[in-house]
Formats: sequence, structure tokens, C-alpha cells
Amino acid sequence: MAYNSTEFVTKVRLLIEETSITKAYSPELPKTGTSVAAVSLMDGETTNKLNATRIYSTVRFRVLIRGTKNDDTTTRGLVDEVVNKLNMQNGLTLTSSNIEMIYVDNEPQYVGKDENERILYNVNFKAIIE
Repeated sequence: MAYNSTEFVTKVRLLIEETSITKAYSPELPKTGTSVAAVSLMDGETTNKLNATRIYSTVRFRVLIRGTKNDDTTTRGLVDEVVNKLNMQNGLTLTSSNIEMIYVDNEPQYVGKDENERILYNVNFKAIIE
């Protein structure tokens, strides 16, 4: 059975909100707020069959993290918390499927600053969903 993308994104957002991130959104950040994140699905989903009954999807997603103004140390701390929370998460249950593993697809990347000088980082992840 295919996974429910809305349920998957909601699960990831809830995991992120267990960190110092005040709120996680999807698919983009609101104009206001610091210490927030946005979860977006990316293209490139692949499906693999282990056997006739076990089908796995590899889903790519990104987390955009907006920290504070002019304080990269604090913002990078938020990024590290999110990475540590999501990387290697496994055995998570969704209604129609299971998240077998989430892992970091690349190191956090500094994106720049928004119009209010708040620092932005992006991290890409992959999830294996059965």
C-alpha cells in the first residue's frame, strides 16, 4: 500500500516540534517568527519491491530552518537539534505504512538571510517507507 504523504509530513513536523523549534510548517515558512522550520517533499521518489508483498518507497524531503537575526551560533544549534532528532529515526508507524528509516541526505547548508536578516539553513533527508 502506498504511503500517505500528508500523514508523513505531519509526522515529520511533529518530530521537529520535539526540539527547540517553536513550530514546523509545510510546505513553506510563514513571514513571521524565529526558530521555525518548514518541511517540503522533493521530487525523486522511488519504489522498490523486496518481494511480492513488501514494497518500499524512498522519499526525499527537505527541512528549511529559520533561526534568529545575526546569531549563527544559535541558529546552527537549532539545525543540529533537528538533524539529531530526524537522522536515523526508525520504526515509526503511520496509518497506512511504516517509516523504516529517516537519514540525512546532505550536510546542513547555509542558505543566507531573509528580508529581516534571520538566518536560514536547509537540510535534505531521505526516508524509507514500507
